[in-house]
Amino acid sequence: MTGRSLSIAQYSWRLILAVMVALVLISSALVPLTDTALAQGAANPIRSFLPDDQVLRNETFNVSVTFNASADGFNAIGLGDTVPSGWTIQVDTTWCTPEAGFSNIVGDEAQYMWGDTYNATQTFTAIYQVTVPSGASAGIHLFSGQLEYYENGSGPFTEDIGGDSDVEVTVSPTPTPTITPTPPPPPTAVPTTSQWGMIGMITVFAAVLIWSLRRRRVIGANKSQ
Repeated sequence: MTGRSLSIAQYSWRLILAVMVALVLISSALVPLTDTALAQGAANPIRSFLPDDQVLRNETFNVSVTFNASADGFNAIGLGDTVPSGWTIQVDTTWCTPEAGFSNIVGDEAQYMWGDTYNATQTFTAIYQVTVPSGASAGIHLFSGQLEYYENGSGPFTEDIGGDSDVEVTVSPTPTPTITPTPPPPPTAVPTTSQWGMIGMITVFAAVLIWSLRRRRVIGANKSQ
């Protein structure tokens, strides 16, 4: 069911572009072509990553593609930019200057289209958003895309998108675990003599003292005889 939906969406993109080209051809048949209606130069689509070329997993960032109307009668403009496989895309016609007439997502491709006719002085800026998946591998990931347009019925002209073509996914370093030093063992209590032990020591000391005094008396009595 998903594959069929994507196929229908892709066909609608081509169908709308084909209708726009048909209208351009009809209008150009009514107005004779002049030299200024022929291709005057490259539209020169340039891609840039905002804010920079390094992103983290789960980070959402903007991709900007700028280009110029290469001649008067610049119209039937289709922009398709393919992001790394599995990355999430968000598009919105109001993110473009001038505002796009159509936006779509087919697989890994962001699509914008403009149906009006513009003069050679017109500058275009198309912005879409990309979210890096949580499982993205660290390293370089590539973008690729094309710009297709007509000039007063001449075309289609196709140009590859230049500028930034790769973005680097960086992985935050694993924080070093903090090692908490083992606290020293609690001091060992100095054993103290119990109350009964103190009484026993005093009793022994008193007995020795009494015995010593009695012995002296006996010795003194014997000497006096």
